[in-house]
Amino acid sequence: MRRAVIAALLSTAACASTPKSAPQAETLEFELPSTTGAAVSPKSFAGKVVLVDFWATWCKPCEASFPFYDELVKKYGEQGFVMLAVSVDEDDDAVARFLEAKPVSFTILRDPAGTVPERLDLKTMPTAVLIGRDGAVKHIHEGFVEEDRAAITRMVEEQLGATDP
Repeated sequence: MRRAVIAALLSTAACASTPKSAPQAETLEFELPSTTGAAVSPKSFAGKVVLVDFWATWCKPCEASFPFYDELVKKYGEQGFVMLAVSVDEDDDAVARFLEAKPVSFTILRDPAGTVPERLDLKTMPTAVLIGRDGAVKHIHEGFVEEDRAAITRMVEEQLGATDP
């Protein structure tokens, strides 16, 4: 039941797209299993810029964001950019099928109970949380539409110290 409530809340605002400069949390702390079974935490990437995206296979804006996030990883990975995508899907097979059809170069984490989005009181799917090299949450971006690419790229570049897009 709790999972259904989280899914309903997140799906009601799925098409919203709002950057927030005032973070809801100063840091983002969790440890979740990746699709390979390894435990991963944003703290594991100290000194890097980390974008944590909360998503689900049934979320169309989430699906649309993945190619863009893959481009960001390929473009900025060597500068210290890391992408973590946290799936809140209950069904591991649905995630595996999604990733088989749409492979990505970034790490996929699993939170089938939705504990991290619930703790952060997230209301929109997807929601991306940008963590600076100092480990602090710098930006929160709710939703995803194609027009968000430039704003998200600027936020990442700002944290990387990049000036050349």
